[in-house]
Amino acid sequence: MAEDITAAAGVLVSQQVAKDLVSALDKLAELAGPRGSKLSPRLESIRRKLLAHSDTHEVVSISECDVVDLLLSGSDPLFDVSTAAQQLGLTSAGVRYLIRRNRIAATFSAGRWFIPAEEIAAHRAARQAAGKL
Repeated sequence: MAEDITAAAGVLVSQQVAKDLVSALDKLAELAGPRGSKLSPRLESIRRKLLAHSDTHEVVSISECDVVDLLLSGSDPLFDVSTAAQQLGLTSAGVRYLIRRNRIAATFSAGRWFIPAEEIAAHRAARQAAGKL
């Protein structure tokens, strides 16, 4: 009976979570490539271990916002400026204007703005109430 019990060290993740993390790391490496960067040896080692755990590596299309969302666990989904603009019926310049005026909260990361879904929903509701949508 005692031989059936194995000690576990580190973090245990499901196969699906391992696949999601591998996809996020692949996208991160893809985004870093044009900038002349690559995954650190530590992240590449984690990627290899996760890939081995996930059994098969399926090609999954994942957006930059999804990568940020996966990396920021527990937070609301984040959207880029162009997605926020589409949802609000504005131009990208209009969304950036609202960010500069602190009318929409946003996070600046890797040279881009990311807006929480709840901010977009709140601003959309306000625009609808004002008859602007």
